[in-house]
Amino acid sequence: MRLPNGYGGVSKLSGNRRRPYVARITVSYRDTGTPIYKTLGYFAKKEEALQELVKYNQTKYNVDQKKLTFAEIYKDWSDSHYKEISQSAINGYKMAYKKCTKIHNIRFADIRTVHLQRVIDEDCETYSIRKSVRVLLNVLYKYAMKNDIVEKQYSKYISIGKPVKVYEKIPFSDEEIEEIWNNKDTINGIDTVLILIYTGMRINELLQIENAKINFEERYMIGGEKTEAGRDRVIPISTKILPLIKARYNPDNKYLIVDDQGKPISYYAYKRYIWEPVMEELKLPNPHTPHTTRHTTVTMLSNARGENGEPIDTLTIKYILGHKTDTDITERYTHRRIEQLVAAIDLI
Repeated sequence: MRLPNGYGGVSKLSGNRRRPYVARITVSYRDTGTPIYKTLGYFAKKEEALQELVKYNQTKYNVDQKKLTFAEIYKDWSDSHYKEISQSAINGYKMAYKKCTKIHNIRFADIRTVHLQRVIDEDCETYSIRKSVRVLLNVLYKYAMKNDIVEKQYSKYISIGKPVKVYEKIPFSDEEIEEIWNNKDTINGIDTVLILIYTGMRINELLQIENAKINFEERYMIGGEKTEAGRDRVIPISTKILPLIKARYNPDNKYLIVDDQGKPISYYAYKRYIWEPVMEELKLPNPHTPHTTRHTTVTMLSNARGENGEPIDTLTIKYILGHKTDTDITERYTHRRIEQLVAAIDLI
């Protein structure tokens, strides 16, 4: 069958090839009158090449986009999407992208389930990482389909397994906390464990604390996330961890917790390269996750007593942890209230 003029063509390449048929279109002509082609793709069967040619002539899709690699699609997507989401979400996507090194340079249109599953099986150590990588793959496929780069979402077919049993959230014991203090000068990153224990912050909250929002004179930080009550709350600084925070403080850096280059650290980088090595070196009798520190703070605050034996009131504990209260959010943090929070945190 003869194809119409300007429609493009299909030809078979010489040699023993897995995909010998090439579909291409004419995009312009040289001064000599010979055509300049653009390749649509290579195919195992002539029928497949003809189908691609028909699809191009029906849709006039951007041929160059079909040649974009996984890394290029990620960059195009992230350039616009990162403007709309939080830094913690960005850090999560960046971590997931780094796990996909095996497919960075493969054309996105050529990626199949086997490539994606290899990433999951060989480069994603935990269920939470596998889940994060799948989320990234899903959004990139959605972006690619929206822009007619692919027609099939291969990320739907990968398997990430099931989560392992989560440790029971056992608070750090007094003996374990003492052991952490005993090693504060010998184990890299152990100071962050103490900061978490004596503030009740979640990991992402600690990783997002900005140096400009630390008030050393009145001993508090502004930070927090997750809920309206938790965001932009006053986080009192105990006298016990004040030296640790001062040692971390560097006005040249935006964030309190940074890597060796002064760049922010993602949750997954913190957990893998700081938390897990610290716990491995301490060899504590009970297994602990980062969230255990928050449970420890609650326990310590609930058990603390003032000079006259009075407990810390429940409302103050809620303020410290960023839990919802009935108090008007605009009136929560008066100067007197901040002093109360600081006094309470000093009791633990």
